[in-house]
Amino acid sequence: MLIARIIAALEPWYDWGVIEIENLNARTEDELVSSQVRFFDLQWFGLHLSIQYGRAPRRSRAEVCNGI
Repeated sequence: MLIARIIAALEPWYDWGVIEIENLNARTEDELVSSQVRFFDLQWFGLHLSIQYGRAPRRSRAEVCNGI
């Protein structure tokens, strides 16, 4: 039992894939613009590393027209 717990603690947990992110500058639901980015998560020995890469969502038309 003890050896199985030690081995389980040494084995890292990881996940990767694609997620949807939103433009945080939106003030109303009509201004929400989202985009897909890839991610990688690694958890090992109590440390958590998360990396997301891809294009940020473009600004909504309302923001461009208002000069924000």
